[in-house]
Amino acid sequence: QERCVDRLAAEAAAFFADELQIGSDGAVATNAGIVKAQLVRLVVGTNRGLSAAPVSERQKILACIEDLEALAPWAPGQAAWDEEPPKRLFGNWRLLWASAPDILSLGLIPLVDCGEIRQDIPVQPGREKGEPIEAFNTVEVSPRGAAL
Repeated sequence: QERCVDRLAAEAAAFFADELQIGSDGAVATNAGIVKAQLVRLVVGTNRGLSAAPVSERQKILACIEDLEALAPWAPGQAAWDEEPPKRLFGNWRLLWASAPDILSLGLIPLVDCGEIRQDIPVQPGREKGEPIEAFNTVEVSPRGAAL
């Protein structure tokens, strides 16, 4: 169990690493680690967006997401898969917050609690440039109140 905690700590440290983003003009842009940490702080207690939140809170979250998107390593309007995606994209991801109606509707299913929502993006060695990246989504559901 201690190894698992060490691995989790290492993954969290890598996620929040203070990597400076250098723009195409050579200027240093906003620190991605700071923006990621701010986003995590903002989404705590929102149940991934499934819980009702004040409009001002949702606006702060959306603004933070836009700040993070601005740091993407590709040009606006260019699909992420047009170029070789960064290796750190591949792996198993847990959804922290969503605004998509199809995700938010999971909280409306009667008699069911929505658990973790994950996305697995496996390494795709045979993928040709320009092909979409393959991803697998998983949603855990349980009878409402089963966790009691």
